[in-house]
Amino acid sequence: MIKRYVDLVEGGVVGELRSAALLLDPSHAAVAAELLGVVVGVSAVEVVADRLPEPPRPVPVPAPFGTPAELAEELAAAAGSTSFERLLDGLTRHAWQDRDALAAALAPLPQSWEPLHVLALVATGTTPPEALAPLFQYRYEYGGAFGSVLAARLHEVAWRLAADPVPFLLATPSWCNGALEAGELVARLARYEELGVRPGPVDFAQALLRTAGDARAAADAGRLTSVAGRQLAAWLREGGLPGRESVVVPKGTEKYRYCEQPAPDADRLGLLAVAAGEPLPEPLRLLLGPQPDLLEHYWGKGSLPDERAAAVLPHHREETAVRLLPRCGDDRLPLLLAENGGPCGPAVHQLLALSGSAEDGRGRAAAVDALLVLAAREAEAPTGFDPALLGREAGALVRDGAVKPNRLARTLADLAAAGAPRLAWTVLAALLPVLLDAPVPRGAAELLTAAVDLARETGARGGIPAVTRLATGGGRSKAVTEARTLAALLGPDGG
Repeated sequence: MIKRYVDLVEGGVVGELRSAALLLDPSHAAVAAELLGVVVGVSAVEVVADRLPEPPRPVPVPAPFGTPAELAEELAAAAGSTSFERLLDGLTRHAWQDRDALAAALAPLPQSWEPLHVLALVATGTTPPEALAPLFQYRYEYGGAFGSVLAARLHEVAWRLAADPVPFLLATPSWCNGALEAGELVARLARYEELGVRPGPVDFAQALLRTAGDARAAADAGRLTSVAGRQLAAWLREGGLPGRESVVVPKGTEKYRYCEQPAPDADRLGLLAVAAGEPLPEPLRLLLGPQPDLLEHYWGKGSLPDERAAAVLPHHREETAVRLLPRCGDDRLPLLLAENGGPCGPAVHQLLALSGSAEDGRGRAAAVDALLVLAAREAEAPTGFDPALLGREAGALVRDGAVKPNRLARTLADLAAAGAPRLAWTVLAALLPVLLDAPVPRGAAELLTAAVDLARETGARGGIPAVTRLATGGGRSKAVTEARTLAALLGPDGG
């Protein structure tokens, strides 16, 4: 508009236009200089640190149910991983203590084919344990790597309730994220020894996977006399489940990139067995074994991991993410992983990128929360969370067609609005060189628009060669227009 009529303007109006031009951002500097003879400088932007939340602190699991009535009340409203664990343990405890009192408390509950409700009927002796197995065929949350472990735990508890009751379960976590204190597990196993009770293979393995290495607890476990006690002592002494570095597998026969990990040493996995030389339960062997075996076994079988998946390996973010990909599963899983322990490798970053492209707004909101938590934890102590790696993985997944650029752009805008614009810019600055490699994919304009907004907000400077190439390569598409604006904002490459 000004370009069209500037020759007709004179006097005080020109002065007002020149004053107003000084408020323009650097992307309009060339036009302002040409038309009005003013130089639009790069105004200093106050660099303000992102407002990150306090890292979440562990939340203890509530004490076991004191009465069958309390258990029945929780069963009627059961939801979430902590509730699942408490109910498994509660049914076990109260069937051991007084099966008749448990049956009386559960009698008023309406009939349901939810697995936990059927397990409750097994606990009261009114339903055989075989009734559980058919239910898993139609429930995707009990399929796949993690769901099969949950199904195996339910199956084992049902058979123990029916034929060989135990006073409590070993694997019930100490903390709501699934972690189990090593000293607490040692005390439980000592009580098993006093009562002459043999641990269930799935329960024992899950309990060990929830504990981290602990030298003091290992010394206490060394005083146990059972074979399982010796297994536990060795597990704690050797540091628990070892972490493994992930390797990114580029898009090939699969629809898009994913990660693989080598399996832990056979000797270490052997410690998860109740007795040396016994085979590891099949779902756990598959979960922890070589990736090709896992993928082949569950290929074509429906699965939809829910939040309980994050509690199976609570000290191992990366190992969990590797086994969740290519699905994100439940919307809350990325946030629950962020609240867990263990290093973040490429699989965690891929999972975050995928969740940032979730179709449902709740999934994208959970991705924002997960990014804020991980950034806060990284500021407190190194976790391996790397916004630049997230950007590169996200860019590759956009090019693979696995991540929708418009959804990811909204997620990054929401991340900035939540108090972390510099974090969002760091992700985008690393994403753009991957994204803009020729041919530029559809939807790139939305991410470039988000980058323009974030560059203005953060005062980012220093050109990105891929952006400059697109900006100077000709064309009138929205992507080219946004690239020109961003290139003008950032200034010369490498500046």
